[in-house]
Amino acid sequence: MTDRSEPDETAVPADPSGPPSPGATPRQRPHLIWTALVAAGVALLAGLAWWVWSGPADGGAAPSGGPAEIASEEALSTAERSGGIDAPGGAHGDRIDDAARAIEGGDLEGARALLARIEDEHGWSDALDELTRRLERREGALRRTVRPLVVHVEGLGVDGDGPDEVFVRASVAGRDVWCSRWFDVEGGRASFTLRTTAQEGFALRFHEPGGWVGGPDALGDAVHVGPLATEGCGVFPLAGTAPFAAGEVRYEASPYELGLARDDAPPEVDGDAGAVAMALDRALDEGRLVDAEALLDRLRAVAPEHPDLAFMANETAGLRAARERVPQTARFVLLELGCDPAADGDLWSSGGDDASLRASIVGEDGEAVGRADGAGLRTWLAAEAEPPAENVIEVRARGDEPLRLQVVDTSPTFSNARVGEIDLGLTLADLPDGSGTLTMERDPRVLLLPADEENRLRRVVLRWTVQREPR
Repeated sequence: MTDRSEPDETAVPADPSGPPSPGATPRQRPHLIWTALVAAGVALLAGLAWWVWSGPADGGAAPSGGPAEIASEEALSTAERSGGIDAPGGAHGDRIDDAARAIEGGDLEGARALLARIEDEHGWSDALDELTRRLERREGALRRTVRPLVVHVEGLGVDGDGPDEVFVRASVAGRDVWCSRWFDVEGGRASFTLRTTAQEGFALRFHEPGGWVGGPDALGDAVHVGPLATEGCGVFPLAGTAPFAAGEVRYEASPYELGLARDDAPPEVDGDAGAVAMALDRALDEGRLVDAEALLDRLRAVAPEHPDLAFMANETAGLRAARERVPQTARFVLLELGCDPAADGDLWSSGGDDASLRASIVGEDGEAVGRADGAGLRTWLAAEAEPPAENVIEVRARGDEPLRLQVVDTSPTFSNARVGEIDLGLTLADLPDGSGTLTMERDPRVLLLPADEENRLRRVVLRWTVQREPR
């Protein structure tokens, strides 16, 4: 039996100019027909594809839902998600970027205005939705953030035959946290610091003198101030809030940030290694330890191979060793004091009287190295005001002595009640020459301490002044 897959060697070649040879293989003619049909089909499909894809470009319309329309919608969706759909002039993409930068930079109010403008001009998009969610997250966190506020109550006017003097209690989250002294309704003012959140706000309850029995009486209902503006300042008018015909509650963020702040900034020095070295020489000659240490770090950064770097480092270390071993004197004025009520919930002062609090600064062994002159310190002072003796602490200690502020309540009959203490986190040697403020806060994210917390002192702002003899 002959294998049909191999050529037949006995077949006679056909004459192309003549009729088919009797020995020709009968399968050759169908093969040519199928080849022609395939070629024609390919050509037809190619022509159809060209007509479909080039039709819209020539003014024709692609079939609805066809390849051109689907591809166009996918590109549009991708561009919208990436914020790349630009209005004429490319403004949309730029504004999306500007809004993102404003959010990351903390300008939430500016970001909110930008997003509203983008929506008005270009409509809603996935990119706008994402940025809006990011903004809302940050605004929510800002509303929940615990912050110290300085509150002023002033300009009071009471309807009818009102009292001549009042005092005010402040509460946060339903707990009294502060009480003022008595102050005159006409021209009087109560100022204090409290810790709260924008969404919580605070409440005030005014009190007037009562009869012989029962003590002061509440003057009207409690006044709730909140939610607060997220930027940390605002005015709440009391006029029309019974029984007040005039007055306002003004609040603003405390101007003091955590840490040590100097009144005079250290001298500016350019990045040249020679200038930094000369400034370091002057600081060492004048005994300015804090400036010398900062300039030494700068010299290490700009000129790690400086030939006198090791020598200057040794001189700076010697200045610190000398400064830490000798007694020094500094003056501290307490500008702000924040403390939670006692564990039983009572305020340190609750009836319009001065709080019987006394402040001191103690060293490592717990012994006082400086004590205010008497009790009754004010929990808030204007920085420019002449401080009462109760808010002034003169400290004398070795330069390396760790320091803590301690506050006690002297009102108990037989013993003082400890309010709490805060580690100041520095020694006298760490204070730059001159003056400035030191702000410390315990548990800055906690609004109110639990009742079993013994240390009730929360925040302190001290104004410091120190003068030293040149080395």
